[in-house]
Amino acid sequence: ELTVVLGSTQMPIYKLLRMGRGAIIELNASETDEVQILANNHPFAKGHVVVSGTRISVEITEMLIGMKGTMNQILLRDIGIKTHRGQKGRVRAGKLAGGNAYGYDVLPGVTVNGKSEHGDRAINRAEAEVVRRIFRDYAQGTSAGKIAEALNLEGVPGPRGGWWGTSTILGNRERGTGILDNELYVGRLVWNRLHFSKDPDTGKRNSRLNPEDRLNAVDVPHLRIIDDALWDAVKARQGELAFSTRSRPEGNP
Repeated sequence: ELTVVLGSTQMPIYKLLRMGRGAIIELNASETDEVQILANNHPFAKGHVVVSGTRISVEITEMLIGMKGTMNQILLRDIGIKTHRGQKGRVRAGKLAGGNAYGYDVLPGVTVNGKSEHGDRAINRAEAEVVRRIFRDYAQGTSAGKIAEALNLEGVPGPRGGWWGTSTILGNRERGTGILDNELYVGRLVWNRLHFSKDPDTGKRNSRLNPEDRLNAVDVPHLRIIDDALWDAVKARQGELAFSTRSRPEGNP
């Protein structure tokens, strides 16, 4: 959004309230003075007003130092906001806003009211059975490492066709990553769990957990793979192992 500032003035509020149609406000500028050009309320250039017939335009006479980089940052931020808004709408409609999860197939986009919509998923039966196996084995006491080892020995392709590893199965409980912590398997789509930022010094992309009130969760029962009893059994074992780890005396492996 571009804004051209012709000038400014100061006025007591009582005078402003008395104004009506036809009132004239004097500005601290003349017709030959430069005007400021703002983009999203950020000054980025100066110029002169040009009148041609009934049309008014602004001729840029000076670009402010460093404004090109600033404008790029503003543009990227605005794109990010719009993308985030669009993803939020998708999630509310029960569609996935990001990449695909193991156990599901990406469905082709559909056209609704002239607009292409994406984000629909369907259960992949073969991968869903692997997910159920992982949950059953873990709930019965098999370690994630042993589960991964067995799947690799049997030649079962992992997510994205790679090898199975302990972290693939365990992931991070707080972040909802890994097979055992993906709530989509119980028909619950959780989005906006993390927010990302870039370190200005290193350029490294960092992720942080969002507070609970910023999460978006939608029930998607058609994507359920695991029943509640098996999910709860896995969560109970995870809790027991976490408690055992915290209670272990220091120095005891």
